[in-house]
Amino acid sequence: MGLIHLGKILKVHGLKGQVIVKAYSGNSDNFGTGAEVFITGSDYERILTVSSVQKVKSNFRVGLKEIEDRNTAEELIGKELCIPEGSLKELSENSFYVFDLIGCRILDDERKEYGEVREVINNPANDLLQVYWNNKDYLVPLVKEIVIDIDLEKRLIIIEPIEGLFD
Repeated sequence: MGLIHLGKILKVHGLKGQVIVKAYSGNSDNFGTGAEVFITGSDYERILTVSSVQKVKSNFRVGLKEIEDRNTAEELIGKELCIPEGSLKELSENSFYVFDLIGCRILDDERKEYGEVREVINNPANDLLQVYWNNKDYLVPLVKEIVIDIDLEKRLIIIEPIEGLFD
């Protein structure tokens, strides 16, 4: 069974064992209250139940039913919050999971290659694709004026590069 990494546990909040999670997608749709989640790390895997989720700035404060105190929660810092592949919620049209975009090649409509997506950065105005090309990282806004098409089967993202984007 494959696991989908939804976020990283950054720190502990309060005395009752809640943790702060940086969600890779910017939302908590796949780890809501009652969801069973896998907490993974090197030589560590545990299945826990989400008891509460609250948005806090750009992160989420998550309560886990089996974690009742700060000391136990501190063991989870740096671990990944995951769910089984088959548990992902269906997305609306023209929506994508972050992990689907990482590794996609970036091309323009004439098939000139501009590298590969390394990361998707959540930004208040719009998400940004971090693209590695010619030994440098570039940020490509994930907006319809620049990103023309995303073909997940072929692992391609077609863009209309604007002047200065790859300078």
